[in-house]
Amino acid sequence: MAPKECALHPRSMLDSMNALKDQEEFCDITIVADQDEFKAHKFVLIAASEYFRAMFSNDTKESKTGIVSFPDTPGVIVKQCINFIYSGKADFSLDLITDFIKASDMFCLHNLTDLYVEFLSVNVTMDNVEEMLSVARVYHKELLNNSLQIFFRDNLKEFIELEKLLSLLKDNFLYLLSLVHNWGKAYEMMKWNAVVTWVKEDMGERKDAFVDLFDTIDFNFLPRQFVKDHIIHEQLVSESVDMMVKICDTILDEKSSKLPMVPIERATGIISCKKSTELVYRYSLIEEKWSVLTQLPTGVAKTHLDVTEHRGIIYVTTGNAIFTFNGIEWKKLYESDSGGGYNKCIGCGKYVLMVTGKCVVVYEIGTGKSASIDIKFVTNSHWYNFAVTSTQECIYVIGGEDVKAIRRDAFEINLRTMQCSQISNTSIDVGPTRGCVFGFNGTVYAFDRQSTVIFYNDITKTWQSIRSLAIKYIIGCKVHIADKLYLYGGELRTEVQAVELEKLTVSERDREPTLQDVDMSLSSMSFVK
Repeated sequence: MAPKECALHPRSMLDSMNALKDQEEFCDITIVADQDEFKAHKFVLIAASEYFRAMFSNDTKESKTGIVSFPDTPGVIVKQCINFIYSGKADFSLDLITDFIKASDMFCLHNLTDLYVEFLSVNVTMDNVEEMLSVARVYHKELLNNSLQIFFRDNLKEFIELEKLLSLLKDNFLYLLSLVHNWGKAYEMMKWNAVVTWVKEDMGERKDAFVDLFDTIDFNFLPRQFVKDHIIHEQLVSESVDMMVKICDTILDEKSSKLPMVPIERATGIISCKKSTELVYRYSLIEEKWSVLTQLPTGVAKTHLDVTEHRGIIYVTTGNAIFTFNGIEWKKLYESDSGGGYNKCIGCGKYVLMVTGKCVVVYEIGTGKSASIDIKFVTNSHWYNFAVTSTQECIYVIGGEDVKAIRRDAFEINLRTMQCSQISNTSIDVGPTRGCVFGFNGTVYAFDRQSTVIFYNDITKTWQSIRSLAIKYIIGCKVHIADKLYLYGGELRTEVQAVELEKLTVSERDREPTLQDVDMSLSSMSFVK
């Protein structure tokens, strides 16, 4: 016959032990907190708490003397913990609630901590929400997290309008932003406004925290117009290349089905410049017309400027300097002592490169590091009108001319190995194509003077022609993300022609697989100031 259990026995035992404590009978431990003393039984403390078990199981001062001191903990809090050990009961008040939870957690009284959290979860108010955030952040209690999420789903707008967030510590503010996750565009816009408001409340102390706060924003939920009106031109963002790159990387992600393919206006077309007017122009692929975007940087020679758009950001190179335009003003990223000269500007991954007749300057976006790779096969410094393009990990410099003749040279600069090598010369005249080469699906294409498309066969190591295009006098090209090539030139230098790249597909042939998403490093380069 199975033994029967008395349901009243556990309660009766607790009551008996509590009575012994209250009457100070058989007590062998004295607990001192603040100026209060409490009597207790060692075996009861050990049975209830891993904290006391560890204390009394070792050769500690407390184990020898029977006196346990908590000088930094108020007596009322220690008393509450001891009473819970002996009775399983606790009184609840929002006063000192954080200290109560801290003590119960220290004493490993997990059931008491859960009771406090349960009490808090139904008592979150506008006045105590900051304290609740601290508790939830430190103790990771799911019940309190859920209550805070419900609270902010209903009250986030009011919380921001009442400026309650301005007093939040950084860690608590970050925790709040992490709770407001995947709630849709309205909440994501409120998060952004809250971040900017919080930082600008004390720029001296909080500006450095903006990077971490910025990373909590999910740009996939933000409307295109909101990004253009409130984020791109926000000074905290526009002065940081890293942030501008992140915005473009996120919202230009071709895998995203939630947003238009190209949500930033200045990334939806071709970027060019006219030195005589000192202006940068954009050709909108949507409106099919040119418009003035901004003026060129002031105080620089306009003779050898080149401009490109990379990841939604505009860069200008002068042969000895690199500038970036953040939507408001120009900023100098790099400058050398050389006198400048003909150059081409190109973006590749997280780098912007300035290719001159002597070397390739590699500037790492974000870190500000730069390095120089010599084009050692070129001895004539008056090399100009060459064309430049990139694939996943290589830069190609092709054609051009010098003071003596048109060149048919072609060079490959591998950004993984940091080596420059000469590849097969072009069999036809690529001469002064002025930048009209492009990389697509790991293949390098170029144009001759008659606008014939040629490609470099990396198996046969030769250049082969494919077809001719209608547009003449090509002065530039851009591979758009919709796999279309946009050429611009013509007799008036304003004509634009779109070519579907798939129609330029070369004949099938064996080739080595191309590397995807190469994480290039500047660690092996020789850095320059």
